[in-house]
Amino acid sequence: MSLFKKKQEKQPIDIASILAISSLTPFLDKHPELSELLRANAFSLEEWDYLMTVAIFGSYLIINKKGGEASKYLDDEKKKKIVEDFLSFVEKESVEKKASAGLWFLWNLIEREPSDEKGRALIIPIGDYIFEMARQI
Repeated sequence: MSLFKKKQEKQPIDIASILAISSLTPFLDKHPELSELLRANAFSLEEWDYLMTVAIFGSYLIINKKGGEASKYLDDEKKKKIVEDFLSFVEKESVEKKASAGLWFLWNLIEREPSDEKGRALIIPIGDYIFEMARQI
């Protein structure tokens, strides 16, 4: 009998959450123009973390061709629905998947389609960042 408990394997959704929680500051350091958009749209840190977790996890599923396995990692219906929404949006958009991921994230964060030039200019960097984080899972 071992004196140590077997280390429980981290699930992809847990890793996505850890990556999401630590994502805002580094992203703002690279893209300070996001601060203005966030201030103008009553942004909350919890909403950033939640939506970024969904986007990173959904992108992990896309990269690893596991889209049909989303519910295997999720424990409640609300999470399943929002991940399915992300996957559906990214898969149906005709633009590159990274751009779709960035658009989905920003649209949900500010609760409207980013229509101004500054907002639209953030779509690609956000999508790139999401996929970069997803590859770390």
